[in-house]
Amino acid sequence: MNPALAVGPVLLPEHLQRPQIVTRSENAQLQIAEFERWAGSLKSQIETVLVMNLSAELEDFAVTGYRKSFTDPVYRVTIEVAELLGRLGGTLDFSASWVLTDSTGEEKTRTLFSSQIRIPVEGPDYRALVAAHQEAIKTLSQQIAAAVKQQQ
Repeated sequence: MNPALAVGPVLLPEHLQRPQIVTRSENAQLQIAEFERWAGSLKSQIETVLVMNLSAELEDFAVTGYRKSFTDPVYRVTIEVAELLGRLGGTLDFSASWVLTDSTGEEKTRTLFSSQIRIPVEGPDYRALVAAHQEAIKTLSQQIAAAVKQQQ
């Protein structure tokens, strides 16, 4: 049976807990796009994409969201996003701390990690910004997968 990895929860700063897409202006002010919205909860979307990406990266693992884990997972990763803001036509800055919990030994071990990811936004529109978000989450997924593999 494959070892289980539970992903989540993902914690977001308060200004990102809204349906509207939030960006950073040229002078570092937050801008809320009233008519540009996420398809659903940003938190849930990040968790879902992390599960999908980690399932692909860690083929020998049963990867699930933390709410859908039916067994006590061998590994758990929790993520606290500090920043996930970009500028249209500029860059996206993604900063997160995450904890990898490993239950394979007699005692649970918790290892704290920090990720600072900067992705270019390849266009002046929201489609390009969303693509940069996807690339940032992919990079975080690769970092988490590498840490899990190192624990084995």
